Amino acid sequence: GVAAGFGALSKYIMLLFYVGLFLHLLLYRKTRKDVLNPWLYIAGIISLAIFIPVIIWNAQHDWVSFRWQLEKGTSGADFGENTLAFTVGHLLLFSPLWALMGGLGIWWMRDRLVEARSSESVITVISIFPLLFFTVMSLKGTISDPHWANLAYLGIAILLGKELLWRFQKKTLYVLLASGLLINVALTGTVVTHALNPLFDWMPYELKNYDYLKNNNVPQATLEKLRNNDERLYSTGQYRLHLKQILSQAEIEEYGGLIQKTAMDISSDRLTRVLEWDKTGEQLQQLLVQNGIPQIAFIVSREYQLSGALSFYLPHQPWPHSIEKPERNLWSPLDEVKIGPSIFVCELQECQGGVVDFYERFEMPLRYLGEIETRRYDRMVRNLQVYELIP
Repeated sequence: GVAAGFGALSKYIMLLFYVGLFLHLLLYRKTRKDVLNPWLYIAGIISLAIFIPVIIWNAQHDWVSFRWQLEKGTSGADFGENTLAFTVGHLLLFSPLWALMGGLGIWWMRDRLVEARSSESVITVISIFPLLFFTVMSLKGTISDPHWANLAYLGIAILLGKELLWRFQKKTLYVLLASGLLINVALTGTVVTHALNPLFDWMPYELKNYDYLKNNNVPQATLEKLRNNDERLYSTGQYRLHLKQILSQAEIEEYGGLIQKTAMDISSDRLTRVLEWDKTGEQLQQLLVQNGIPQIAFIVSREYQLSGALSFYLPHQPWPHSIEKPERNLWSPLDEVKIGPSIFVCELQECQGGVVDFYERFEMPLRYLGEIETRRYDRMVRNLQVYELIP
């Protein structure tokens, strides 16, 4: 009860422990009477007592975090859109080798799984249930984070460890452990290397911010060509070829670099997104000082992640405010943000739509402060457009 209670304070998925436990009791005829065991409910009451601050806080704030978790887990995406990413993600995150061995371990102990009171059957049901639950939720949910499967892999690791000790000699175990570690190191090393210095050409391109090009003196005729031939492409090479097919050589020489920069959907590249935030924070602070507003109270963005990251790396750590997720704005009320001093920040590629969303939400003017472009050597990792809210 204590462990599950503190676990739920950390992550709501710990509540699935009790669901899996009761599911196990109901699946086996010999254990169904144990549903009435008072000790189970005493453990549940202990967990509830530890978790009660979260319930009280949600009751006082219109159940905001519960509604948020429910909505992102059950709606918003096309059917099956995130399932493959979730499945591949948790297999890679927790090691492909150990995922395979875990499935093999469950097969090895299949005879013990039919025994209602065996520890193997209890742990297996409690472990497999959250994995199945989140796989089903990923069929429709907007977000399916692979680490949600950690409760499943913890139980599977316990079962697998016991089974390996029983079935294999030490030498074989050492080989398996070394193989698992090498695979994990190789995967981690590949990801880190690609983040720092891309191993292959993959970057989404889709032109959305025509206003930026217009403000940078790109002719209307060129803009019309771009509008009429808009495509989403997935590498720098593809996008350059696309521009060659629709623009003249003179247009490419004059505006090609600007167009390519504007079309880069850097936010879709999860690895690039983690780089150089400290440098971006320094650049933003310098821009604010240059414009006579060295300290701000709030930083607004369409997505909470952008304003949250910038808030962390600014020296005075202003409160972040999200346009898309107003339930995250309990500490940055709209009326206070309007009073300011506040800034609005958007990524170059999606800034035209972001500004529209801002005006719909705030209904107040903006003053353009400037542009921040963060680079890692000759590679652009972030381009932000910065505006001041004018009360």
